[in-house]
Amino acid sequence: MLNEINGLIWPASGGVGTLDQSLWTQTINNAVQGELLAGPPTDGAFRTDINEEALKNLRDDGVDVDGNGWTRLTIELNEGGE
Repeated sequence: MLNEINGLIWPASGGVGTLDQSLWTQTINNAVQGELLAGPPTDGAFRTDINEEALKNLRDDGVDVDGNGWTRLTIELNEGGE
């Protein structure tokens, strides 16, 4: 399962964990319209500074936070899970 989930994450052009402002807004609008939220979050709820700092530190340490080196594994499924 993790192999399939990783295929949804990598590559991450902005770095892993980067939140897109337009997708945030779309999610909030849908949650308010669907009455999952009483109203939009207050100013300051959308933050990227912590993630940006973490990505900078990891990049400085040579970590591939964009996943450019990731490749999907070929998984052989066997009956009975063996």
